[in-house]
Amino acid sequence: LTRRMLASARQDRFRFEEAATAAAGLAAMREHKFDAVLVDYQLGELNGTDLIRRCVSEGCPTPLILLTGWGSYDIDLEAMQAGAEDYLPKQDLTPALLERSIRYAIERKRSANELRQHEAVLARERELLQILFDSIPVMIIMFRPGLGQVQFNQTFERLTGWTTADAQALKEEVLERMHPDPAERKRSAEFFLQAQPGWQTFEIYTRGGAALPSRGSNIRLTDQTQIGIGID
Repeated sequence: LTRRMLASARQDRFRFEEAATAAAGLAAMREHKFDAVLVDYQLGELNGTDLIRRCVSEGCPTPLILLTGWGSYDIDLEAMQAGAEDYLPKQDLTPALLERSIRYAIERKRSANELRQHEAVLARERELLQILFDSIPVMIIMFRPGLGQVQFNQTFERLTGWTTADAQALKEEVLERMHPDPAERKRSAEFFLQAQPGWQTFEIYTRGGAALPSRGSNIRLTDQTQIGIGID
């Protein structure tokens, strides 16, 4: 039935491989790369949704389309939850519908795979940035002016004793306690809020009350996040 329908497809040409059982189908998918897989619902020891669920659990990148003569909402829902790209009752099949389903399933799966790859790259970049943020031997403060979002890196916390949790709990009071002198506090705030270039010398007071001479610089990102850099 499938061969006859797709033999009359207008746009694409298809080359088939066929597996008579679920086990043979799984073996073929593990061995070869297919553009799409059409899965019958009745497969003996496993039904089609069981096979699809097994494929998805093994990380199969191929789009899977369930074909069945047992058309029902429950099977449709079960197939989608198992990870099928589409569900097609055989009694409703036409050559155009089957061809379109295959093409759309391939495109959706390709887009989903590209999105996962992109997300994996972003996750690695975030991990790298977090490692650099925490391990680089300079003091770093990230903050969003007006939003009350402040983050200190581990070097800053180790040298000053002030933590990100302190900044979140004490808010403006942290700045007051790091710069108890009003004039020095104003100079520091203006320098960092205006993202001025170059380096300035400041005196930060640690959580224990000791003076920590430091030099600071800062940059502003396009989303207005500011990164303050300090050297003991």
